[in-house]
Amino acid sequence: MEVIEGIEIDYTSNELGAALRGLVKGNGNYLERVVGAHLLVTTPLLEELAPLVRAGLSKRYYRHYLGFARQQQQDFEKSSAPTAKTVLYVLRTALTGTHLLRAGDVRVDLNENIDEYGFQDARELIQRKRAGERTVLDAAIASHWRERVKRAFALLDDAHAASTLPEEAPNVAELERWLVDVRMRETFTPSTPPLR
Repeated sequence: MEVIEGIEIDYTSNELGAALRGLVKGNGNYLERVVGAHLLVTTPLLEELAPLVRAGLSKRYYRHYLGFARQQQQDFEKSSAPTAKTVLYVLRTALTGTHLLRAGDVRVDLNENIDEYGFQDARELIQRKRAGERTVLDAAIASHWRERVKRAFALLDDAHAASTLPEEAPNVAELERWLVDVRMRETFTPSTPPLR
């Protein structure tokens, strides 16, 4: 985690097998790194993987999005100086999960989800956050959002209950074959001599 020109940047990298296991288990962090709309870098390998990940979407992602949103909500509740950023995290994760479970599509941009899911008033929070990463909310606004985020959790729960996604990733064997193939290609390229 680093702050560059006043904006927090969070960089992580993971071994491919561990990332695939996380995807199968419903880890939304890995999901957004592979098929999110705001990827800084793409590679041919990522382009191969993305359709496999989309084909493996399941209801397991509900736990990830619910858990992350609840953690952010708890941080908001406990804070003596609650920020717009924390409320936006709650909304972003809850509505991303809601959209995933309803539409079978990964849409992580809060700006794209707030109108569809009835949170147009969050635009004010977005403006506050743009004014500063740690913009503190006054008591009245914080109180309003303590009540308002309850609806985001209700939407997520309802989306999970009505979702037509499978309970588990339906293509685990295909993902495993792909991983083995990638490892074989990376290990045994024409410029790499056999292991004898």
